[in-house]
Amino acid sequence: MMRINLLLKCIITTIIVSGTIIPAGNAQGIQFEESTFNEALAKARQQKKLLFIDCYTTWCGPCKMLSKMVFPNDTAGAFFNKHFINLKMDMEKGEGKTLSKTFRITGYPTLLFINPENQEIVYRVCGAHPNVQWLVGEAQKAVDPNQNLPGLSARYTENKQDAPTVLRYLNGLGAASMTHERDSVLHLYLSSLSDENRYSEDNWQIIESQVNEPYSTGFEYLLKYAPGYRQSIGEEKVNEKIETVYKYAVSRFIRRKRIPAEQFPQPMFDRLVSLLKEYNGKNASFYRAELNLVDLVQKGDYKGVMDALDGTEKDPAFSDDKRFYFTWVNLNYLSECKDPVIINRGLAWAEKLKPYLSTPAMKRSWLLMKSALYAAKGDSETEKALKEEAEKMK
Repeated sequence: MMRINLLLKCIITTIIVSGTIIPAGNAQGIQFEESTFNEALAKARQQKKLLFIDCYTTWCGPCKMLSKMVFPNDTAGAFFNKHFINLKMDMEKGEGKTLSKTFRITGYPTLLFINPENQEIVYRVCGAHPNVQWLVGEAQKAVDPNQNLPGLSARYTENKQDAPTVLRYLNGLGAASMTHERDSVLHLYLSSLSDENRYSEDNWQIIESQVNEPYSTGFEYLLKYAPGYRQSIGEEKVNEKIETVYKYAVSRFIRRKRIPAEQFPQPMFDRLVSLLKEYNGKNASFYRAELNLVDLVQKGDYKGVMDALDGTEKDPAFSDDKRFYFTWVNLNYLSECKDPVIINRGLAWAEKLKPYLSTPAMKRSWLLMKSALYAAKGDSETEKALKEEAEKMK
C-alpha cells in the first residue's frame, strides 16, 4: 500500500511568485544593466569581468522567484557586482530571441556566464533555487578555473585518457546542458578504451553517471560490454543501471493523452520497442506493456487499451502497485475516447481502484478522473456531481 501511495504522492512543486520581472536595481542586490547585449559585453571587456545573463521569460515561475527573492539579496549582490557585469534578457522578445538560438537556451531560467572576449560560455546553470547560497555557489564555479568549462576543457585536452579528468569534464558539460558536446566526448573516450583497462571502477563510474539514454552510443557500448562489467563490477549494479535507463525512457512516453502525430518521436519510440524486445531483465514485461499501451493510444485504439488492461489481471508480471499504476494511466488516456461501451469498461475498472485510495488527495484525483470519463460519454450531470464532490476535498 505504501508503494501505491507513493505513485500519486510524487508531486513536483514549483514556486510561483506573482508579479512581473523587474531589474533588481537597488544597492543591496545584483545590479543589472539596462543595456543591449553588445553594450554589456563591451562593459565587461573594459572592466575585465565575465558577463552574467539571466535568461528568463515572463511566464516562468522560477524566474520570477529568482527576481523577487534571490537577486535582491545583499550576499548575492556583493559577489555578482564584484565579479560580473549583469544583464537580464527576456528570451521571447527583441534580441533575446536571437540570443536564445545562439546559446541554445531550452529551459528557463538559464543563467549564463560568458567570456566577453570570445563570447564563449564559461559556465551555465539551468533551473532555480530560493537559497541565495546556492546561487553564489554556482557563480563561484564560473570564476574557478578548476570548475568552469574552460578550465575543465584545458585539463581534458591535456589528458584525454585519464578517467577522473574525463568524468569532471563530462559533469561540467552536463551541468551546462551541453548534451551534444558531452555525448561526443563520452563516445570518443569509450571508443578509445582497450580490453586491458575497459573494466576499471573509474570507467564504470563514467558509464553509471553519463549513460542515461537508450538511444545513445554510450548505451550501445554498455550493452555490448555488459558481460565483462558484470564480472568486474557486479551483476546487480550493471543490471540495475540497464533497467534504470529503460525505466526512465519508457516513463517519458507516458503523457496521459495522445500526442499529435507530428510531435510524436516515432524513431525513438521504435528504437525503444526494438531494444525492449531483446531485454529480459527486471520489469521487462511491464515496460513492454507500457509501450504497447502508448502505441494503442497513438493509434486511437481504445478497445485495445481496455483489452490490454483486462490482460493484466492474471499476468504475474503485474504486482498490485504496478497494476494500480497501469490502470490509472489507462483510465486517464480513456477520457479521450468517445465510445460509451468502452468508457463503461473503464468505469468498471475505476471501481477496482477504490481499495487503494488511502488519502483524500488520491480520492480527489480518482473522482476527477471519473468525472472526465463521464464527460467523455456525455453524462454532464454525473460529471458535475463528481467534480463538486472532488472540490469539497480540497
